[in-house]
Amino acid sequence: MRAWRFVWEAKATAWLILLNVIAFILIQIGSITGIITDSFTTSYLLDGPSQLLSFNIIAFVANWFVHFSIGHLMGNMMFLFILGRIVEKEFGPGKMLFIYFLSAVISGIADDVFHLTSMDYFANGASGAISGLSSAAMLASPFAFTYLVLGIPIPIFLIAWSFLASDITGVLASSQGVANMAHLGGFFAILIIAKFLTPRDRNRLWKGFLLNLGTLVVLLALYLLFIH
Repeated sequence: MRAWRFVWEAKATAWLILLNVIAFILIQIGSITGIITDSFTTSYLLDGPSQLLSFNIIAFVANWFVHFSIGHLMGNMMFLFILGRIVEKEFGPGKMLFIYFLSAVISGIADDVFHLTSMDYFANGASGAISGLSSAAMLASPFAFTYLVLGIPIPIFLIAWSFLASDITGVLASSQGVANMAHLGGFFAILIIAKFLTPRDRNRLWKGFLLNLGTLVVLLALYLLFIH
């Protein structure tokens, strides 16, 4: 019961995870029974530049809840659980959902525009929205710790920085199989989202940015002094 209460403390986060899990189960059942065909998947479950140009809103939104492998689902849901709880605690469930879904919209548009010359490109998953949560969590509570990634306490800012570095590297290296531009779009969506938040919230995010920047400067200085 204690674990159950812990999971449902952040109700908006828990419901998002539940919706993603239900969608995964339904897609698996549909694929096994033949109800969900390749044509249906491409038309309604995947997003890409062709969907953006044809204003396929169903596919644009549906793909946020689509995961085809258990590994993809579990990885995304773990970080949704970690980051969503922090953002929900700091901003409340309504603003957390606002950040999540607007990040999903911005990340999808950014990814589609980036791949406009590749009409056969498609993507799916919640990672763009989760990237938006990572930047919000990093700014609102950079020194919150989680044990769920490696079993040892890791500060949230380090997780977010790792995401950012990995995605920038992926875009520069033209990595295949990972929607790095969608992740970056979600991560930097906070620059737009902040304009819709209260002055108090924006002030907190700004202070969080300064904390992150200061931490980065200190770590670089320590590296140059003692390691390099």
